[in-house]
Amino acid sequence: MLPTRFHYRPEAALSRMVDDLFNRDINYVRGFENWDNTPRVNIAESSDKFIIELAAPGLQKENFHVEVEHNRLSISAKTEFTASEGVRITRREFGYGTFQRVFTLPQTVNTENVSAAYEAGVLRVELPKKEESVRKAARQVEIA
Repeated sequence: MLPTRFHYRPEAALSRMVDDLFNRDINYVRGFENWDNTPRVNIAESSDKFIIELAAPGLQKENFHVEVEHNRLSISAKTEFTASEGVRITRREFGYGTFQRVFTLPQTVNTENVSAAYEAGVLRVELPKKEESVRKAARQVEIA
């Protein structure tokens, strides 16, 4: 039997396998994580950037550490639980601790201009594409 703080969830494992299958451009690299405490992400792509949204309600922007090194994006956070004096917790389901998510970035990302913002419980990281990799609109070629 697994330790009580780690719960194996078959649906989470299946979800990760499907994510890995369809996530060709930005690949998730497994980091140290507690399955119950790892925030979920959405990854989107527009013509000029990739967008990663990480759901992490209840944190403060100071809790996060976002780092780009070479072709890897690392998002980590540390949260601690502190009970008020004189209060006895009878049940605690909120996740506290440390997590890290690491993504391998495609060569098309301009790593010098990555930006991040945290609002309404969602960390949004924008990864602009290099100018030469932004898809240009088709142009009409005149026949001479």
